[in-house]
Amino acid sequence: MIRRLSNDGAPAEIEQGEVLGAIDLGSNSFHMIIARVEEGSFSVVDKMKETVRLADGLDENMQLTKKAQKRGLECISRFSQMLATVHPQRVRAVGTNTLRRASNAWEFIAKASDILGIPIDIISGHEEARLIYQGVRYSQGLSDDRHLIVDIGGGSTEIIIGEGTRVMQVHSLDMGCVHFSRKHFKNGKITEESFEKADLAAALKLRPIKASLKSLGWADAIGTSGTNNAIYDLVGANDFSGPFITPGGLDELREHLIAAKHVDKIELTGLAPERQPVLPGGLAILIAVFRSLGVKSMDRSLGALREGVLFDLMGRMRQRDVRDLEIQRLMTQYRADAEHAGRVEELAVSLLDQTQDKWKLDGDAAKQLLSWAAKLHEIGLAVSYSGYHKHSAYLVSASDLAGFASSEQRILAHVIRCHRKKLSDQYFEELTDKEADLAIRLVILLRIAVLVYRSRSPELPSDLELHIKNGGKKVVLDISEDWLHEHPLTLADLEREESLWKGTSFRFVLNPV
Repeated sequence: MIRRLSNDGAPAEIEQGEVLGAIDLGSNSFHMIIARVEEGSFSVVDKMKETVRLADGLDENMQLTKKAQKRGLECISRFSQMLATVHPQRVRAVGTNTLRRASNAWEFIAKASDILGIPIDIISGHEEARLIYQGVRYSQGLSDDRHLIVDIGGGSTEIIIGEGTRVMQVHSLDMGCVHFSRKHFKNGKITEESFEKADLAAALKLRPIKASLKSLGWADAIGTSGTNNAIYDLVGANDFSGPFITPGGLDELREHLIAAKHVDKIELTGLAPERQPVLPGGLAILIAVFRSLGVKSMDRSLGALREGVLFDLMGRMRQRDVRDLEIQRLMTQYRADAEHAGRVEELAVSLLDQTQDKWKLDGDAAKQLLSWAAKLHEIGLAVSYSGYHKHSAYLVSASDLAGFASSEQRILAHVIRCHRKKLSDQYFEELTDKEADLAIRLVILLRIAVLVYRSRSPELPSDLELHIKNGGKKVVLDISEDWLHEHPLTLADLEREESLWKGTSFRFVLNPV
């Protein structure tokens, strides 16, 4: 295992000259970029790309095989060596389609995170598309015109229309060059019929979204990532109506592949050996995109997801975290009582400060999640008071939240779901053990803060303290006896808490002082 720098002592805000790292664990390739911050942007220090073909390692039960995991972990070990001098808080790693789909992804992620010394965020298709647009926009210096961005990865295809800083429409389709090549060009055989079937399958995936995309329109189309960049190079190097990708150039490339009959026999100037097995599937998808959307010409961008992750990371370090904007958007959309939510947030975070050492919580990450949960815990009131905690959790879990990793959104929804009524370990069974351990502790803090402020009065007892005992399982709340007598509703609620926790391994004790 590569030894990494300690998490302690990272500067709160990013400074000029600092080095950042981003890792993209894709379905076909793993990418890493290391860059130095310069005047609101960055300059690349180093890059690495390895063809891991993780999607090829999904078996019939949607489990990653040991062989595929081994390929991925060996690659990550090499990445880790290059990141050894970059502070862990300045590195972000994201996983995409195959890790979203694999039923045992947690097994791989746990090992990979241990090697890197940082968490790995599995991001939704919607979030992947948003980051891709951000990466293309900043890397290309795009104008404020409207742009169509197409990213064909190993396991999914992201299609985005954006204008300036605004993402207008995003779609993540479950079709990628690895999956399509394996399904439609079995054993590497290439025929007219196999192309027709692949074209049709891709067109069917595109059919539900093509009208809405075409209605928006765009000034230009840009392709990014492996498939698009490879095809852009091939049509130029082999005189297939290049340098841009055009319908005529795609047809010429298609005929050339059909004539080769097998992926092993494809002979094209500029074709990398690792791209050869997945070229037919990627080409079929791109042809379908051109035909379905009426694309006439497509340029390319070398910037994509990993560059988007870097810019997003820079925003977080500069206190311009898009996740905070999303939380505020939900509060506004569902008319949350911001003043009350702020009081609950302040108390919950104060209780976290008192307990995080005993519970060994990652202070910053736990504080963010607890803060977001406090702000959103009542948004379900916009649906109905009855079971509003369940409505709040559903609104969080079902929303496309920009910037959030799947695990963050999942934990956030569970914390909100369990902040009132009966508490049981069963409610956390959908989470990994690590996620559940964090979630239930945040739930406990939020529950107490909500109960203390149930009357919605700003008055708070000055001597309120929370103590963690018996190996972290006994939660003792010291609170003014006089204050409790003046607030009988709060007293009744707090006395009821002990019985509501019986489905957990935790015990609540109210201690009037």
